[in-house]
Amino acid sequence: MDPSGIEGISAGNTAPEAASPPRRRHGYNQTGPLRAGPRQKWPDPGRDQNPGVPHFISSRALTAAGFRLVTLSNGSAQIAGKLFSDAGITDEFESLLSVEDAPAWKPARGSYEYAAASTRTDPGSMLLVAVHPWDIHGAARAGLRTAWLNRAGDSYPAYFEAPDFTVSTLTELAPNLAATA
Repeated sequence: MDPSGIEGISAGNTAPEAASPPRRRHGYNQTGPLRAGPRQKWPDPGRDQNPGVPHFISSRALTAAGFRLVTLSNGSAQIAGKLFSDAGITDEFESLLSVEDAPAWKPARGSYEYAAASTRTDPGSMLLVAVHPWDIHGAARAGLRTAWLNRAGDSYPAYFEAPDFTVSTLTELAPNLAATA
């Protein structure tokens, strides 16, 4: 595999279902929607957004390795843009795509085909990186390669298409991809 021929699509979930209580998401016990209000503030852009996941280091390692980075979110591109801006990583990404402009929400094939068309890339040359097994499954069925970011050490559901790579942090991804080149 040629590293410059793989496009990384980081799947974010800023959609309303991300706020459904109560459940454990990304290592946090979430009981309601995440909102910045008078008593809350968004994390400092110079600090990690998620403990144990150094996003700014991870994205820079991937771009330094020659990968193009694009996001595809079921949520708003505007919200993703704000989160990436606050984290100081917007410049690492070529595009912040949202299913708002796609024919369907993920995990429908049309959402991944929209990302491929938007980046002028063959789906088989793309790699979706996601924390959600349903997203991995949808991307694999659309012809993309996949990497599951398994932060919690969970078992991958056997009823979904298996990921091509499984990593516990984004910093592990670039070496794993380089090893298969």
